[in-house]
Amino acid sequence: MTVIGGATAGSAAAVHPELPTNTPDSPGVVNGGRKLTPRRGFGSSKPVVDATKVTTVSPAVKADAEHRGLSTGQCVVPPGMLVLSPTSPFMKKWDGLMMLMLIFTALVTPVEVAFMETSLNALFVVNRLVDLSFVADMCINFFLAFEDKESLQWVFSRRRIGGKYLKGWFLLDVVSILPFDSLALADKLSAPVVAANATVVVRSSSDMQNLKVMRVIRLLRLVKLARVVRAGRILQRIQSRLKTSFMVLSLCKYMVIVVIVIHWSACFWRLIPKMEYVEPLAGEADQNALSGPSGLTWVHAAGMEQQSEMYLYWSSFFFCLNQLVLGVPDNMGPQTLTETVYCCLNMMLAGTIWVYVVRPLTSPLARSCTRC
Repeated sequence: MTVIGGATAGSAAAVHPELPTNTPDSPGVVNGGRKLTPRRGFGSSKPVVDATKVTTVSPAVKADAEHRGLSTGQCVVPPGMLVLSPTSPFMKKWDGLMMLMLIFTALVTPVEVAFMETSLNALFVVNRLVDLSFVADMCINFFLAFEDKESLQWVFSRRRIGGKYLKGWFLLDVVSILPFDSLALADKLSAPVVAANATVVVRSSSDMQNLKVMRVIRLLRLVKLARVVRAGRILQRIQSRLKTSFMVLSLCKYMVIVVIVIHWSACFWRLIPKMEYVEPLAGEADQNALSGPSGLTWVHAAGMEQQSEMYLYWSSFFFCLNQLVLGVPDNMGPQTLTETVYCCLNMMLAGTIWVYVVRPLTSPLARSCTRC
């Protein structure tokens, strides 16, 4: 019996019964033993040794496979190189922290923009700490090794790592950390204050211009949602370490997508009246001239202008959830042209979710029930 790379052909056949029986006439066989043909990466001429196809390999082959992360999924940084390994304990903890920061951004940022006014409070401080964590993550990306998809080898060159990041996600990451919240706070602090005993208030052209600027800044704060794109990069690293089945991961992923989409839709549904309708100040006449038959937003048409923002959020969430499942409630339907266009786009999004999200979400469950 011939020993190949520290493993016998007989033991390999015992562990892998699907392999064909080794005979001297079989292709790729030398002296009655099975020849190990190197697997080539797609689009690459460099052979890659797959150490998982045999039970035991020689120390040299095992070290090479582990160094490339092929057999164990580990990335071993050569000594003396100022590079971080994606599979190191530090990166495992850092990826978990960044996922928490991304969940916070995805849930809190739309609520801040649509339902809250910028003020110097505890939430403002927390947001600045979150911004600093994303700045630190950008710095880490310049030192984080990556796996070349063509050669299936880990890249430790700082020049290639930095070039790949600069050509890829760097610009989007920079835009997502711009301090639009600080600009909104500065603009709010410089706004004129109306006396409580004022009987007649007339806004000047400069006041109206400042109001438009504040609205633009409010929308620009949504740019922070671009950070959610990082979730895909981090999830790829986390999934490679988890031993959870693909069905469970798919169910969790699609359920989170559905909840996030409904949450964002509800926040945008509330944001539209804030962008279109200018709340009159004390003693100021209502100068709003909105499109639509009633000339009001859905909030005013439903008589909810005196309700709390918490009540308005859950009303918006109910509206978007009902639009996804059934249709549009009569008492909260669109009133203005902007609201009507948004409802049309939201219904198209609901159809897309049914096709690309809900169907993949239920298919694994249907297959598991069939096996039962």
